[in-house]
Formats: sequence, C-alpha cells, structure tokens
Amino acid sequence: MKSSRQPLFAVAFAGVLMLAGCQALAPGGGGSGPIKLGLTAPKTGGLARYTDGFLQGARIAVEEANAAGGVNGRQLELVERDNKSTNEDSIESLRQLALEDRVSAVISQMSSAACLAVAGEAALQKMPYVESCMADALTYQQGNKYTFRVHLNTWLQGAAAADLVAAKFPNAKRIYLLASDYEFGHSLSTRFRERLKEVKKDAEIVGEAYPKVAESNYAPYISALLGARPDVVMVNIAIVGPFFTQALSSGLMEKTKVLSPAWGSMDELSLLKKEQIPVGAWAAGIPWYAITGNPKNDAFVKKTKEKFSKDPVTSDYFGYLSTLFAIEGIRKAGSTDADKIIAAMEGLSIDSPVGKLSVGKESHQARISYWFGEVKWDDAKGYGVLAGVSTFSGDKLLPTEEQVQGMRKK
Repeated sequence: MKSSRQPLFAVAFAGVLMLAGCQALAPGGGGSGPIKLGLTAPKTGGLARYTDGFLQGARIAVEEANAAGGVNGRQLELVERDNKSTNEDSIESLRQLALEDRVSAVISQMSSAACLAVAGEAALQKMPYVESCMADALTYQQGNKYTFRVHLNTWLQGAAAADLVAAKFPNAKRIYLLASDYEFGHSLSTRFRERLKEVKKDAEIVGEAYPKVAESNYAPYISALLGARPDVVMVNIAIVGPFFTQALSSGLMEKTKVLSPAWGSMDELSLLKKEQIPVGAWAAGIPWYAITGNPKNDAFVKKTKEKFSKDPVTSDYFGYLSTLFAIEGIRKAGSTDADKIIAAMEGLSIDSPVGKLSVGKESHQARISYWFGEVKWDDAKGYGVLAGVSTFSGDKLLPTEEQVQGMRKK
C-alpha cells in the first residue's frame, strides 16, 4: 500500500508557493520586504525645471523614515518614473507604478492639465494618490476616494492674491489679468476675480489675456496691458521667469504694480541673476526663511543644505510634504492594503515644516497657509527673496468640507 503523505506534502508545498507568490505580487511587496512608494514627476519636458526640488524633498522624507526604523517594521523604497511633462505619459507612468512596480501609494508632480486625468486612472487602479498639482477640481468638484492633496491649490493662491491687493494696494482700482491658457491659469484667475468682488468692491478687471503655456515672447502682451492703464497686473503664468525679465526691460515695473501669486514665482527668483530680479514685484511661495520657531522646518532646511548644497524652495516642500503624508498614512494604516491606507489618510493630521497640516475627511485637501512678499535681492543668500512676508491662512480662505460636498453634487 502506497503512503498518502507524498501527495499531501506536495499539495501543502504548492500552497506555500502560491502564498509566497501572492505576497510577492501584493502592492508594496511581501511582508518583510520594503514598502514601495511610487513617484511620478516630469524629469524631462517643459516642467522639468521644477522637478529637482520635488525629488529632493521626497527623498529626504523617505531617508528620514528609514533612518528612524522604517514604517511598521519595514524599510521604504522610492520607485521613480518620468512623466515627461505630458498628459499621456503621466497616465502611463501611474499605470506602470501600479501594475509593474506594485507600489502601495503614488506621490506625484505634474501639470494641472494632466493631474485630473491621472486622478481618474488612480481611481481605476484603486491606488492611493497624493498629488501636488494646483487644479481646484482635483480635491473639490472632481475629487475621488483615492486622491489627496496636502498643500496648495489655485483656490488658495487666487483668494490670497485678492486679499493682498485689498491690504497692500487700497487705492488700486484697475486690475489686469495675464494668465497661462490652461487649467491652472484659468482656475487661479477665476478664484481671484471671485474673491476680489468680496474684499475690494471698487476694483474692476480692465483687461485679460491668456498666452500659451510655453510662451517666451511677452512683448505684445506687455504692450497691450500697458494700454489698459492698470494699477495692478496679476500674472498667473506657470513659468514666470521670462515674463519677469521682459517686464524689467520694458519699464513695466515703474508703471504699475506686478503681482504673481503662482508658487513658481518664488522658485524662479533663485534661478535669475541679480540684474534680472523684478525688484518691487510681489511674488509667492513657501519661503524657508519666513517660517520661524518650527524645529521641523529648521531640520528640513539643514538637511536640504547638507545633502544638496542649496536652500529649499517651494517644490522641495511639495515633495517632502506629499511623501511625508503618504508615509504617515501607511504607518497609521498598519498595512499596505489600499482601503486601509485611504481610511487612515482621511482626516489625517501631520506635523510638518510648515506647521500642522490637517486633511479634510471628505475633501482630501489640506488646509495649508500661503506666503506673499515683495521681491528684493539678498546679497547674503545670493538670490532674490520675498521681503515683508505676509501669511494667508488656508483655514480662512479655503472652502469648508460642507461647501466641497455641495460642489460635488452639482
């Protein structure tokens, strides 16, 4: 009589192999392997100039977590993909991170035009997705279960700009809008216009123009806006450096006030030479030197200087904050299961270099603040800075959770 142990052993061994295979294919890898975090950003293409900072901030967050023992007993692995600054490649990069790299969550930087489509792909892939684009609709009108944002949006930038005009330029009545012709430019301009009606009822929009995103020649636009005789020019341009330099050469800075609420305006200052700095303009972003009394910011600035031999700019904060939020969501979930991570992220608060950030349980939008200042050259730092910085609170300017629910029902 043959023993029945051999086939039973074979079945048991096969079951072990199947279990091991399932663990290997599970998002984030097996139980003792590293937890994989995906990152998609434009390493090439038109938006690549802002990617180094985002990557550096993300890498610091992962290194800090690993140095402190990892997350839930496991180390983190950052898997990076280039979305090449295009909508199609942005969607494909998220798909690759989900299906090929088997990551547990995705951190992303891309244009406002691309991020809405990618958020839809994240929902299809059931992938926790922490995005850094500015489009309001990402977490408001088109928000979904899987998408989160832990920093700025165009709602905050536009509303803060209107409040700045009311506070700093009380005699200004004629406003001209110049904005990039895509989701970011139009959305920011819309919110500015709406808020301006609330805080400065005597102001009027005397003209507006929407140059293409890759525009490099602003001479005809500057000529047209000067013809409108504005008191303030609101410049909502994605890559604002070329406009700044041409505004200087045209004498625009002496004839009107120039305000650039886009976060990139501060980052561009670090790329311009002294003679190119638009002294007297107003710009915005996350200025490391204006955030005082925060040990986490002090540590982040120190780490950035030590590791990358530079001061952090706004994009560094975006990468760090988005990655920190994803890490803490996974830590709180105690799992790499997508639904558990989502549940942990909803309503999650984190202590960060810009203060405590709380993400709405329904909106999935953090209530962050925003900083504006007058542009000056700083000899000690060797680049343009924001002086006389004013802070605008997201708690005051962003919509409530109830208002967001109303937006999604429409």
